[in-house]
Formats: sequence, structure tokens, C-alpha cells
Amino acid sequence: MIGALRIAGMGLLLVASPSTAQEDSAPTRIFSCHFVRSEREAAHPTLQEDLRIVQSGSPYDATGRWTLSWPGQAPLTAEPFEASFGSVGGSVGLQWTATNGKAKKAFISFSDIHSDNDRIYFWLSLDRPSLWQSPGYVCGARSAEPSGAKS
Repeated sequence: MIGALRIAGMGLLLVASPSTAQEDSAPTRIFSCHFVRSEREAAHPTLQEDLRIVQSGSPYDATGRWTLSWPGQAPLTAEPFEASFGSVGGSVGLQWTATNGKAKKAFISFSDIHSDNDRIYFWLSLDRPSLWQSPGYVCGARSAEPSGAKS
């Protein structure tokens, strides 16, 4: 929403409403994710990035913006939705339409362990909720910065 102020007969000055300003200051997090096929593989992860997620706003509710990027594919925007499936650290669902037109879903289970440096970790499973059981993606935030900042 845009508001207007009249300045001593000099015309109108357009200013951003508080909701726009708050959106602009929402932190942006970049999550690097590794695909895990088994518990054994989870114990010995590689540094290969199998999925990158850029997220802004609060990651813990269904209001943030999520962009998913798999290597060699165009980034896609996923819409968050409320998903509660017993995750102690909290959960959220994501939905999008694949390039072939099929509806896709992912389910995120946040870790209940919080680090001193505000790092966020979660498990992402495709098509069905999962509480950190493979196969799926283990993801960790690489950075958090205000929106609009260059990375």
C-alpha cells in the first residue's frame, strides 16, 4: 500500500506503508541442502550441494517466500502452507507446479536444536511428511542478511 503526504502546497510525496517497509527488512537466508539416501550416508555427508533454497521472512510459518534451485534447472518459487506432522522443531509445507504441469509438495521438519550463531537446520522430504528419515535433504542456512543486500 502506498500513502501520500501533502507538503506545504508543493504537491504529493509518495511514501511506503509500514507493511512494505517490514517486508523489505525481512532477513534472507540461503540454505544449502545435501540429498541423503540412507542413514549410513547421513553419517558421512559430502559437501556437494544438491539443492539450494533462498528463503525470506520467517521460515517457521507459512508466510515467507521460498525459491528452490536444483543444479541444472531453473529456480522455482514455492508457496508455503501450514503442515503439522509431529516435528518437535516445527514444520511447514511447500507447494509448486513442476515444469511438466504436475503439482509438487515438499515438507520441512525443523531441527529442535538451536546453535549459538542462529543457524537453522531442517530436513526436507518430497511428496510426503518425514521426521528426518531418508531419503530426503538435510539443509542448513549459509547466511542471513536483510533483503536487498548483495551476496
